[in-house]
Amino acid sequence: MHEEKVELVKAMLPTVAIKTIAPDDSTLGLAKNYLSRHHIDTTAIRFHVMPDNVIWMRDHGGLFLVNEKGEMKAADFNWSTYGLEKWFADIFENNADSVRYYMKRWQSSVDKVDSLMAAAENAGTVTSRYGDPRIGFKLSELLRD
Repeated sequence: MHEEKVELVKAMLPTVAIKTIAPDDSTLGLAKNYLSRHHIDTTAIRFHVMPDNVIWMRDHGGLFLVNEKGEMKAADFNWSTYGLEKWFADIFENNADSVRYYMKRWQSSVDKVDSLMAAAENAGTVTSRYGDPRIGFKLSELLRD
């Protein structure tokens, strides 16, 4: 973790509920120790273990919406894995079997992150749809679904 991320957590912690994930208990422990060494109260942070090798968690999960009534839902972006196949092809030097294997493996788990995070927080989901005419409507209207 970089120092600027530590400073961001410190700045947000008094007013923002911070929730983060780790792929396993060992990594979660390392993260807690690192934050503690930087004088961050880790008991004020909610940690979740989500076994996944997806390093771009910010792209497809964990964004929560809250309306003026305090009702919360997770935004489900239906992550499309756009660009992932080319990335695998580059990594595996165009080995078609490896690309197919990892695309299948990732597609079966990646699109579930939003709903898993919602379930962990006892929240529903709001699903994004390309070209949805509701885009731009008030958050409270989106949360009615």
